[in-house]
Amino acid sequence: MIKTGIFGGAFDPPHVGHVNLALWVAKTLFLNKTLIIPTGEPPHKSASSVSFADRFEMAKLAFNYPKIFEVSDIENNSRKNYTIDTIRELKAQSPRDTEFFLIIGGDMLASFGEWREYKQILRECKVVAAAREHNRDELREYSERFGIMLIKAPVIPVSSTEIRAALAAGERGYGISSLPEKVYDYIKNKGLYR
Repeated sequence: MIKTGIFGGAFDPPHVGHVNLALWVAKTLFLNKTLIIPTGEPPHKSASSVSFADRFEMAKLAFNYPKIFEVSDIENNSRKNYTIDTIRELKAQSPRDTEFFLIIGGDMLASFGEWREYKQILRECKVVAAAREHNRDELREYSERFGIMLIKAPVIPVSSTEIRAALAAGERGYGISSLPEKVYDYIKNKGLYR
């Protein structure tokens, strides 16, 4: 059995919180590899000001652990990308003995029932939600309702939104220090988020 994680997100930009979470889940679940999937056009968010190509390159720099991660451009297309469609496409491209684990943040649990074909997602793969210690109990109700595995994970309290705001303001605070060095250099060299 090949145990493969699926970790998607805008990665706009990717930060150490994303990387640490993916590493933790990979180690905890003994995954053979984890696919890092920058979103193409997400159905629930407005498009990023940064191109897919730039977010893809930043993800490759951030998740530069070749034996653990593989950054995929599967969602680099001109349509809205739904998780169920990506999972089906990955399954069609993978060996039959591949078992998929969809990794989501604990904050997504409350809205999981609103995802397109969420019941089919649960049939197609195992869903794993990473929860911070302070809200683990309140999320347990959602995880039990949907049959989602809830794991305690070290979560760094930083967000891409905060980082983008700090970059736009030319600040050098905690948010900026949460960027992997090579990602920060890429952003600086390309003049992103100004």
